[in-house]
Amino acid sequence: NLFNESNPIGSVNFPNGSYLGCDSVVHVELSYYPTSIGQFSQTLCTGGSFSIGGTVFDAANPSGTVTLANAGANGCDSIVQVSLSFNSVVTSTLAQTLCPGESLSIGGNLFNESNPIGSVNFPNGSYLGCDSVVHVALSYYPTSIGQFSQTLCTGGSLSIGGTVFDTANPSGTVTLANAGANGCDSVVHISLSFNSVVTSSLAQTLCLGESINVNGTIFNENNPAGSVYFLNGSYLGCDSIAEVALSFYPPANGSLEYLLCYGESVSVNGMLFDENNPTGTISLPGRSFNGCDSVLNVSLSFLQESFFSIDSMMQPGEVLEVNGTVYSEQLPTGVEMLVGGNWLGCDSTISINLSYPLVTISSLLSVTMPTCPDDSDGVITIVSISGGQPPYSASLNGGPMLEITALPFQFDGLVAGSYELVIANSLGLGETELVVVPAPANLLLDLGLDLSIGLGESVSLNPTMNFVPTAYLWEPPDFLDCTDCEAPVATPITDISYRLTATDEHGCQASDEVSILVKKDSEVYAPNGFSPNGDGINDAFTLYSGPQVVKIYSLLIFDRWGNAVFENYHFLPNLPEHGWDGISRGQEMDSAVFVWFAEVEMVDGSKRLLKGGLTLVR
Repeated sequence: NLFNESNPIGSVNFPNGSYLGCDSVVHVELSYYPTSIGQFSQTLCTGGSFSIGGTVFDAANPSGTVTLANAGANGCDSIVQVSLSFNSVVTSTLAQTLCPGESLSIGGNLFNESNPIGSVNFPNGSYLGCDSVVHVALSYYPTSIGQFSQTLCTGGSLSIGGTVFDTANPSGTVTLANAGANGCDSVVHISLSFNSVVTSSLAQTLCLGESINVNGTIFNENNPAGSVYFLNGSYLGCDSIAEVALSFYPPANGSLEYLLCYGESVSVNGMLFDENNPTGTISLPGRSFNGCDSVLNVSLSFLQESFFSIDSMMQPGEVLEVNGTVYSEQLPTGVEMLVGGNWLGCDSTISINLSYPLVTISSLLSVTMPTCPDDSDGVITIVSISGGQPPYSASLNGGPMLEITALPFQFDGLVAGSYELVIANSLGLGETELVVVPAPANLLLDLGLDLSIGLGESVSLNPTMNFVPTAYLWEPPDFLDCTDCEAPVATPITDISYRLTATDEHGCQASDEVSILVKKDSEVYAPNGFSPNGDGINDAFTLYSGPQVVKIYSLLIFDRWGNAVFENYHFLPNLPEHGWDGISRGQEMDSAVFVWFAEVEMVDGSKRLLKGGLTLVR
């Protein structure tokens, strides 16, 4: 039985169709969805098309109806009524004037002088997204042509547009890029002419040694001739050439000879000639007949020197007068010059050398060394003198001769060292002796190497000495248990340097310094767990430290929710009984992790904040 829109209702019998084996009847009643109808309108570009349900719509078929199988919202067929419209092609014109040789590329098409006009299609190029057409029409400027003529100097050149023009290349054509009034290239025809070089001569006679400078070139005996270029030197402004040719006057020479006494000298034109410089050459500027320099050769010769010697043994107190000079024990030797004294009229020389019998002087000395190494209270004492003839005098280290009126005689105020002592008698004769004032032993004091201690620690300062002091002075007194003892104990709270000055029985002193670096690390130890089970081992939590911590200002402990479980204030470190025993508000806390915070006071008065984690174990 066929049921459709024309036969939507009826009954159908199925023999033996029930589950009991009897006939069954099916009553049929059909209903139909309404037909789905839609409208599709769109504007396309000219030449465009659109396909719906296998049907192509374009300018030749712009409208129609299409059935789309099963395309309705209820799964049934739908009907679409199509209606298309079309945009026209957009057209524009490009008219432009170019320079000769230029070209223009539009849409991949090259336009130039051979191809100045045409049309170019741009797919989807219009503002509506459709194709557009550009009509191209090019025109060209005429070529710019110029003339350039100029007269240059020989050897000159001119560069135009990168091309060099000279005598080898006097003419040609150059293209100058973008040089035309319209911005296009211009063509220049070049034509050059050249002026000749101007030449002159310079001939001159000079004195030997003279020279002339011609435009920076030096001409002399070694370079008497040559050519010199003068840039832009001619009346035309071109280069000129000077041909130089020099000649030189012959030298003017003369001689001058002298016979002199030994020791005499002569000055020639300001130069001194003597026995040490007996010959030489003198130049006399401008003294020759032609106005040039003349040369004078000087040569000296000398008469033999007159020399006489007096060597005599004299008695004490005896003197000898020679040429007005008195010679004695104080002046036993000398040289006298007798002016014009020999038979030739030259000077004569007399050498005097007198000798006197030796008188021996001896003395007994004692030396007292300075009290301390740097003191100047040493003494040299002349205890007695024998020999010679009084009165006596003495001098120390080249000082003035001091008369010795009584013995013993002292030189005091001396530092340790070597001294030259001279003792003379009334005749001026004497003895010279090297006297050593010894130095006392150096006082040695050593405080050792610099020290480093922790904050709150103490250290004993122990000096090493090679003498027995009678007094001690430690400076500064800060943090010392004594300042006048040998080995004080220092407990500094900051870096410090100490100086010890020790004095011996003679008042001599020695000093040394030692520095102490104080390390201010807190060095506080906090256990990361404890077990308050009463076994006497780690039953409470507190902070432990060395002497650098003097007080715990506060200790606060919190559980992981931020609740305070313990707090204590102003107590000493290292005492578990002041710490936390695991009980909060009278109840034993279960095993858990806690956070603690503490503020501690250091021995130098500073405060530090500390924190950490703590595990309670039951």
